[in-house]
Amino acid sequence: LKKRKLLGRKADFVVALRPNRAEFFALQPEPVSKPQLKLAASPALAGAVVSATIQIPGATGQHPVMIRATTPAGLPAPWLDRTVIAGRQPVEVILPLAHNDPPGDWVIRAVDLFGNLGTAATLNVRHQ
Repeated sequence: LKKRKLLGRKADFVVALRPNRAEFFALQPEPVSKPQLKLAASPALAGAVVSATIQIPGATGQHPVMIRATTPAGLPAPWLDRTVIAGRQPVEVILPLAHNDPPGDWVIRAVDLFGNLGTAATLNVRHQ
């Protein structure tokens, strides 16, 4: 999981373990589906709160999903970063926008950390 590498269907695999370092793997019975990300409103006003939903179609359990945002200038927006636990049912994520956030098209990404599959949505931010 930490290396974000999908090994695919295998009967076995070899891994080099380092002393005092953890290695994490997710053994899935079926291939992981790409997450679905839906924004409740676009355009949105700077200073508003935007609601989004995330779900993993066909998931048999809960998956960690990493949320990342990029400003219209292509810069990361770490104040919106978070990791949520999602599954087959939609999970709401709240994205608070600051009054001084730049207007334009923001890119919101959701990446399932079990399969390293992601999706993106565009959020248009406007000033009043």
